[in-house]
Amino acid sequence: MNTQILNDRIDKVRMETARLENDVCALFQTDITLYPENFSSVAVEAALRGEKVACDLRMLAGLVPTEKPYLASAAEVMDISIKMEGETLKIVLPCLLPQRKAHAAPDFLMMPVYSALQRYAMDHTLPHYNRYTLCLRHVYDAALGVGYIRDYDNMEIKPVLDAVALYFMPDDSGLCCDLYHTTATGPRSRTELYLMDSDLFPAWLTRRKSR
Repeated sequence: MNTQILNDRIDKVRMETARLENDVCALFQTDITLYPENFSSVAVEAALRGEKVACDLRMLAGLVPTEKPYLASAAEVMDISIKMEGETLKIVLPCLLPQRKAHAAPDFLMMPVYSALQRYAMDHTLPHYNRYTLCLRHVYDAALGVGYIRDYDNMEIKPVLDAVALYFMPDDSGLCCDLYHTTATGPRSRTELYLMDSDLFPAWLTRRKSR
């Protein structure tokens, strides 16, 4: 690659990073109680800028081959985990799914998710069910209070559903897949996905609720 073009792209990331720092400072100085709309606007702008910076840096990191693929390392750093719990596949994402109204491109999350799913599928025997139930458990940071819990129809679910379907489901239509949502609070926000045979779901749900 032309050195000048490369330097221009690096400088562009540097300027965007400086703007991101300004966004975060503005967010810190905005009173969410008095100006909730302003806070939301600044937060969305900062989030979108952060996603762009992350994607641009990934492109730069990919210019030179490394021993371990970048996205595999990103999945580990983001604490994306995939494992079997008995006959249930559990996938944990490090954040809540994006809000639809934010129009945020979820590349920063979904690219490492695809990488993690691909590596898991290569290294493990995949479960096969007659009919699937996919449970999405949306866990909210308890310290923020219940006022920030969102409606289910305000979440960008399709990208993660498509990713799971690609590796673990023959189809994500209603003909073979049931979709269930539940909400909880915890020490930090995250999204948990549980994939299982639909025949196992009633007993699984009973056990979860008994906890």
